[in-house]
Amino acid sequence: MTRILHLNASPRGTRSRSLALADMLVAQLARALPSVCRTRLDLFGADLPRFDGPAVEGRYRMLHGLPAEPHEEAAWKRLQAAAREALAHPLWLINTPMWNFGPPYPLKQWIDAVTHPGLLFTVDPAGTTRGLATGQRLVIVAASAMPFL
Repeated sequence: MTRILHLNASPRGTRSRSLALADMLVAQLARALPSVCRTRLDLFGADLPRFDGPAVEGRYRMLHGLPAEPHEEAAWKRLQAAAREALAHPLWLINTPMWNFGPPYPLKQWIDAVTHPGLLFTVDPAGTTRGLATGQRLVIVAASAMPFL
């Protein structure tokens, strides 16, 4: 089974060009592969974990071997759960509009939520990083009303 984590970063619903292209890609994959299972996360409507003060403080306390406050630990556990969900899918598909030369803020929030040491990568004492998303593939479908040169 091919598991796809589909992150829809467009708020436009059926009017979204990037979502229409992503849906076509998933349909093509479903025809080519024996079984495709898509988990779609509509980022504008999702209750995304926040990487805010409690999550930051909890992370630093735990990295230094100190106990975290219960609300800090709860915030960190939400980030861990989001990263585990991403790693459970070998294919990540992101469809996004390009606004002001960048992606919309909920996509950036999702990236900030899952991209932490010990979740998607490790850093050894010498500063060498090693990715933990080995085997995952990422496909980005981006659309813009402006032409790119």
